[in-house]
Amino acid sequence: MLLDFFSNRIIKSIPYERDFDIIKDRLSESDIQEMKTEINRRIDNSNESTKDRLIFTAGWTGSDDWVDTSLMKLYKACGNNIELSGKMYGILCWIIVQERPENWTSGRFENKGVDIKSRTYFTI
Repeated sequence: MLLDFFSNRIIKSIPYERDFDIIKDRLSESDIQEMKTEINRRIDNSNESTKDRLIFTAGWTGSDDWVDTSLMKLYKACGNNIELSGKMYGILCWIIVQERPENWTSGRFENKGVDIKSRTYFTI
């Protein structure tokens, strides 16, 4: 589940939900489940994680090459638009974290003084 960092309240809302619903309607339920399975695998195998904490940055787990992965369906559903598919991937990561059993929070951070363009999630 996704918790607010400061209040520890469960976050049930989904950012850009209307936009995501439009893209989601272009995909089958099995397509969405395949993507969720792929992203969960990437979260579980994130090299950002430590012994005690799961950590992943959405943009870094997405990789640059979706060819031959279930994520290519998201790219196609977004009209082959890289920016839109990246945004929808980020929203899908948000939803997946909300559905996972662990307690998660997230934020926007920087790496070596440079803002990271996507959210970083970590278990608490």
